[in-house]
Amino acid sequence: MERPNSMVSFFPVLMPDEHLFSIFARYHQIAGNATIDRTKAQLGLAAGPLKPQDVSNQTFHTALKTAATLLMQSLSKVARDHTLVPLLKLSLPSRIQDQLHTAWENDQSSIPAPNTLMNDRMLTFDKSWRFCNECIKTDTREVGFGYWHLSHQIPSIKRCKIHQAPLLSSGLKTLNDFQLPRDAHENTVQGSDNLMENRWECWLMELFASCQASGSWVGLEVLKATFENVWGVPKKPGWARTRRYEEIVGYVEDVAGIPLLETIFEFYQGDRLTYRGRARPNFIRATFESTDPKIRHPIYYLLPIWAAGLSPHPVEWSRGL
Repeated sequence: MERPNSMVSFFPVLMPDEHLFSIFARYHQIAGNATIDRTKAQLGLAAGPLKPQDVSNQTFHTALKTAATLLMQSLSKVARDHTLVPLLKLSLPSRIQDQLHTAWENDQSSIPAPNTLMNDRMLTFDKSWRFCNECIKTDTREVGFGYWHLSHQIPSIKRCKIHQAPLLSSGLKTLNDFQLPRDAHENTVQGSDNLMENRWECWLMELFASCQASGSWVGLEVLKATFENVWGVPKKPGWARTRRYEEIVGYVEDVAGIPLLETIFEFYQGDRLTYRGRARPNFIRATFESTDPKIRHPIYYLLPIWAAGLSPHPVEWSRGL
């Protein structure tokens, strides 16, 4: 592979569980460039935010291509091991997944366009860069520096899977200045005191690890079919299906608990039965009955699947269909 810029004479190695954008922050600090723009120009990075959970903007597109080229690894390997793609692609229709997979197999960094995604303003989990103080201590002791861990950026996760310590919010929505955890302002995010939150977090972290390990391309069609199968949703539209959606959302609320749901959805905050003067929306029905072609965040689909007691291994879901 050719390097994106001949002026890049070295590039760091990605560490275990390191987020893709973290390596660019480390490169900037090692290179000693006078400006951020100088580093971005060297690496061929497009202008734009470096958000921990965003895999659809042009900056991510160029960062993935640059890292794969400089590290002489395939795009799919870098995306699988160092980005949230294994989780976020679960809600992509098979057509888009096929396009993505084909592009990556041909060394082309293809991603869903931002205008194809549904706005995530209803999702209230922390979207800033997060870190674990114990991980920073361990990383510094073992490799000489701290870095941004991928597993700390999984949506709605509030504890470190290794140390079970509360994750801290850096307050940074983007790494536009290529900050590392040691540069971040520490704003403590509350840990998971609720048993259901811990169960959900453990399940979601295991699901993410399973998606990384299997490299499977389970997508939206499997998620929908799995939901309908496990919950016994009537096939035909009508009163029976509407009533079933009401029963399911009630069961999910009982299993998850309002304290967990209000950390994920805006319309559950404050334990209200209403939202903006109307009855609280049934997110189950809205998710699975929607005709909006825009791509929803996978957490909408995963919560009811988790509440039904399914395993956190998506490849197993399709076997029962």
